[in-house]
Amino acid sequence: MQGNGGKILIIAILAAAGFGAYKYFSKNVGSKSDDELFVIISSGGMTATAAQAELTHRAGSGKTPPTTFRAKLKDGNKDVRVAACKGLKACKDKASVPALLETLKDDTYEVRSAACEAFEDIRVKEAVPPLLKLLDDPKEGVRVAASSALRSITKQAYSNKEADKWKNWWADNGKSFEVQE
Repeated sequence: MQGNGGKILIIAILAAAGFGAYKYFSKNVGSKSDDELFVIISSGGMTATAAQAELTHRAGSGKTPPTTFRAKLKDGNKDVRVAACKGLKACKDKASVPALLETLKDDTYEVRSAACEAFEDIRVKEAVPPLLKLLDDPKEGVRVAASSALRSITKQAYSNKEADKWKNWWADNGKSFEVQE
């Protein structure tokens, strides 16, 4: 029993340290402008994670408009483009669909994956054909994200390893398919 007490103490200390770090980083990023947060994200590190969380919170609460995130989809830094996709996912902004469809063609798999993830919440029919193409992406993370988005949009239960089933389903149902809200 004494061993368990020591483990509990260590867990409590680690939890307190983690909470303290969270408070420190969230306090410091909460006062930053959106542009400053994107700069922090582009520099990487633990503060970048807090900056990403803050931007996602602002997106979901409407404090940062979708246009801010759309403008960052073409940024030279992949981490900024990923953050932009996450912000648009939180906004659920259907006006961002054309820009996100272009982002599905990004050179970096992290950005393609984040764009797929945005379509889990921005559920639109026009995303299905490009998401089907990404089921053949060389990176498994993109294939998984694409199939997850397809499941969200179509309510079908195929996996990323069943590209043929997805494509056959779409060939049979695509013309009449409507996204259910």
